[in-house]
Amino acid sequence: MRKPEQSLWDSMNVARKGISESPNEFWFQRLENSVATGMPDVRAIRKRNGLEFWVELKQGPIPKKPETPVFRVAESGKTKGMRVSQINWHIKQHSMRGISFILAKLNEELYLFHGQDADRINEKTIAQLKRIQISVHGWADIFNYWRHL
Repeated sequence: MRKPEQSLWDSMNVARKGISESPNEFWFQRLENSVATGMPDVRAIRKRNGLEFWVELKQGPIPKKPETPVFRVAESGKTKGMRVSQINWHIKQHSMRGISFILAKLNEELYLFHGQDADRINEKTIAQLKRIQISVHGWADIFNYWRHL
């Protein structure tokens, strides 16, 4: 069975081919890593200057009740948001001057967050998430933002 993030990865690849100035402008690698806990799903390199950045993919529904957090830790300890290992990875990456992002597709809307804000994602309502997101409105804006890093 495919993970929910797989369809977001698929959409990202289709968008890259259709939006990027050249299909080889970015090199994205999807990683499945069972050794380095917390490492994001995607490693990216921008061809023009070799800049490397990482992207954690999250996908899910927006809750019907506006006061319900989008990403949260369940009583069982399972999370539908950022795991502690993922938060720690992003914080460490930022402390080492590395670049990372969290890309979430909630219903059909895209939300992009700086990795350094990983510890601010869980337990937030959709309204709160909108206040901390990078202001993007679709794939073109996301690639344009990454193009100007």
